[in-house]
Amino acid sequence: MILGQDGQKLSKRHGSISIEKYIEEGFVREAILNYLALLGWSYNEKTTIFTTSELIKKFELSSINKKPAKFDYNKLLWTNGYYIRNMENSCLKQLLEKQIRNYLASKNIIDLENRIEPLDQKIEKIIPLIKERIKTLKEGIDLISPFFIKISYSDELATYFKNKEIDATDILNRVYKTLSEVSSKFHAKDIEKNLRLISERLNLNFRKISEVIRIAIWNSTINPPLFETIEILGKELTLKRINEYMRIIL
Repeated sequence: MILGQDGQKLSKRHGSISIEKYIEEGFVREAILNYLALLGWSYNEKTTIFTTSELIKKFELSSINKKPAKFDYNKLLWTNGYYIRNMENSCLKQLLEKQIRNYLASKNIIDLENRIEPLDQKIEKIIPLIKERIKTLKEGIDLISPFFIKISYSDELATYFKNKEIDATDILNRVYKTLSEVSSKFHAKDIEKNLRLISERLNLNFRKISEVIRIAIWNSTINPPLFETIEILGKELTLKRINEYMRIIL
């Protein structure tokens, strides 16, 4: 029997209890199998990660614990994150592409903002930026979707710099001009070198400048590594978003 953390029989009041529901929420089948196998069985006290083939070879009915087991969502989440981090990028790309296509269909999103290259090629470039940051495929979609979907600035972020001591408009004007002049190759290293010059000229900590840029291009203070994000977004879309945010805060 599987119990919730409160010691009561696992039921809907504890959250999702359907495996398919967890898959919809971005959990990997192999991670779910791994975690469920260890709820009532153990190989030894140290090993917590098994491939499916290892489970088949090592699993023995004689090792099953007859006592009820408590379902720990956080342990399942950790196991899932481990599987994602150690998955081949090609496999992760397939899973994420399927998830994001389902997401776009569910939201009835047809017009993508970034159509310069195919979706699968874009995801392939994004994976190295997010792989170590996510524990579920859904978290991956949350980080990937702004690369394609038009962002809508929240009221909070539209007025975010109103009472701050930095001049966000001046910073973004400088960033816009600087990025406009970056070579057509638009590589992360060139982007970083040129943007850090703005920090030096203004004698301002680059963290404050990057915060302005992140909000303008991502609608959030948190996003994948900044310079690589700008490279993948591309010059045209980056400048477009900076311009749109400047119009809002003026």
